[in-house]
Amino acid sequence: MTTYYGDEKDNTWTIQWAAVVTIDGLGGEDTLRLGTSKRTDYRIMQAEDGAILVESVSRASAPFKGTLYNIEKLVFDNGKDVMELSAGLGLNKVQGDGVNALISGTDAADHLVGTALDERLVGGLGNDLIDGGAGIDTVAYSAQAENYALSWTKAAGWKVTFDGPVAAVVPPPPTEGTDTLAHIERIAFSDRTISIESAPAGNFSDLPDALYHFFLVAFGAPPGVTYMDQLAEAYRFGYSVEKIVEVFITKPQFTDVYPVALSDRALSERLVENVIGGSASAAVKAEAVEDLVGAFESGMSRADVIFTVFGNLAKMPQTDAKYGGVAKLFANQVAVAKVYTEVMEQSTTDLDTLRDVLDAVTANTTVASQDDAVALIVQGLMGDTPDPTASWLRFDPFF
Repeated sequence: MTTYYGDEKDNTWTIQWAAVVTIDGLGGEDTLRLGTSKRTDYRIMQAEDGAILVESVSRASAPFKGTLYNIEKLVFDNGKDVMELSAGLGLNKVQGDGVNALISGTDAADHLVGTALDERLVGGLGNDLIDGGAGIDTVAYSAQAENYALSWTKAAGWKVTFDGPVAAVVPPPPTEGTDTLAHIERIAFSDRTISIESAPAGNFSDLPDALYHFFLVAFGAPPGVTYMDQLAEAYRFGYSVEKIVEVFITKPQFTDVYPVALSDRALSERLVENVIGGSASAAVKAEAVEDLVGAFESGMSRADVIFTVFGNLAKMPQTDAKYGGVAKLFANQVAVAKVYTEVMEQSTTDLDTLRDVLDAVTANTTVASQDDAVALIVQGLMGDTPDPTASWLRFDPFF
């Protein structure tokens, strides 16, 4: 590791290669330039001694780790993106003791640090850095979800910002501010809790899109990392997509929605409603039901029908007079599912949460970029309250 020091003047350092460095700008207004890379190529956090830590994310082509002191600006994308850094940031460290499961911050800006326990962390007022450490950790907020904004970026991860009503007095009272979360699995507002578990996604580039198509049709949700890993394991073991469909639809996650006792017509009606929803007319949906009933009458199994449905959806032109809206909806859902799974690396197995991810996606929503997809995911997660009595459903492993 190399250490660089500035002086009392305004100093600038430029990093364009893999490096592990410590930079202390000392006096002046100091700048670190990171070449052509984007802000989203880095995870940016603060250490307990006040240092700013800048680390390239796992898929960055040139790994970089910088420990920065007295640096006032980070510059990305050839100068197009400038991030201002407040010297010190004044975080007050609050360390868990490994005995009490509740860690509470102060009315100032805090750095909450969890332990191996499953802990509940409450930042309180101010802009806090909340690190749950090991375990299944929950960060808790005092008001309903509608009073907060949730955001996610590759560089900073999840952030929660209080934007609810503030008493109209001068000066305005302090609020819960903006919290940056690390190693947190749950966000609990007063009216709902959402899951933000994550796990490394690995490389799914060898997998056919049909696995995403199947999961969306069968479960109305993106798979997330955990379920995608199971699909990948089966596929790489040598299972065809048809065989994977045959195995997965025996799981309780499928049979809870489509019970074995359902008649062919009842299953067809439920499947059409769940897949098409409001993206086609009632007449088109009724016709689709009859098509599925006819498929069952011809001797096709449930696995055959599911496989055919998502195969046809994937090939359907978005200009089709009857099913164009369904095709657009399906394409948007696939795009959002991939971002949730492969970019955000979310790994929850709670199907209620996974279904919430797609709540804001329609045939007419724009999913032209990763940012578009992330915005839709956040909107869905902050939407309707999941049924608190619903069970947490998990797949049995394949092997």
